[in-house]
Amino acid sequence: MGNKVFVSISAEMKVKLSKTVEMDEEDYEEYLSLVDSELSYSDIDSKIAAIAHKYNFDGSPDDWVDFDDPEEIEFKVIE
Repeated sequence: MGNKVFVSISAEMKVKLSKTVEMDEEDYEEYLSLVDSELSYSDIDSKIAAIAHKYNFDGSPDDWVDFDDPEEIEFKVIE
């Protein structure tokens, strides 16, 4: 058997997430105000993600409803 190397394999994959939660009305109102705010897109995304995280919406496979095959697969030797 030949020599072996350690390789990091990485890829990109698009995933659609969905989860039904019981949300405080105050958090939903904050979400609505962020959607129409003048903040930068990254600030809006960050604040909306913080609200979602309060309800354990964190990208875990339990929340996956659909996903594409991995793309742009790369192998990199680890030295």
